[in-house]
Amino acid sequence: MFRRHYFLLLKTLVVLAGIRIVLTLRSYRPVLAWIGRVPPRQGPRIPLPLLAWAVERMAPLVPHASCLTQALTLRYLAAREGQACTIRIGVRQQQGKPFDAHAWVIADGTVMIGGQEERIEDFTPIVDL
Repeated sequence: MFRRHYFLLLKTLVVLAGIRIVLTLRSYRPVLAWIGRVPPRQGPRIPLPLLAWAVERMAPLVPHASCLTQALTLRYLAAREGQACTIRIGVRQQQGKPFDAHAWVIADGTVMIGGQEERIEDFTPIVDL
């Protein structure tokens, strides 16, 4: 499977690293603005679940690739493929623990990434991007 999708994985790694750098230096807003200007590519479309798989596989290779970094990466890749998805950000406060936030990606009512490692039902959604 890896060999078959080598270029997708490589592109995903580059996008993840780039978005991680921007998030280190600035906020998510410039990244969202950049994604909004991305024209869809021509040719056959890569399915959203395959894009999500690539992000999940490459994220461990990028230091501090947070849930927001991964969500923005999937949003970029989806936009490039002409597909819509929504980044949802939620918060939770657990007894005796600090305030916590989490980002996940939803498409057609299905969580594409961000729902496996966290119990997203414990988070109160505050914004959709």
